[in-house]
Amino acid sequence: MRATSFYGAWAQGSYSLDMHPIVMYNGCMSEKEKGTKSLSIRFPAHILEQMKEIAKRHNRSLAGEVLTALEEHIKRNQKGR
Repeated sequence: MRATSFYGAWAQGSYSLDMHPIVMYNGCMSEKEKGTKSLSIRFPAHILEQMKEIAKRHNRSLAGEVLTALEEHIKRNQKGR
């Protein structure tokens, strides 16, 4: 009998190296993380590379640079209200 999941295969002792387990963690969030939501965005390659370069110059992670850029954009647009 062929197992369809990593955990099923592991439990049956039939796990092989050609299987690729996907493990998702949904543990307790810190107080800081409780007010956050996640979002997946696809960027054109040239924009992503430019954002990576800017993040490196600012000593930020890519995610931190994207958040900073979005926050600045929102502030500029709220002033015009």
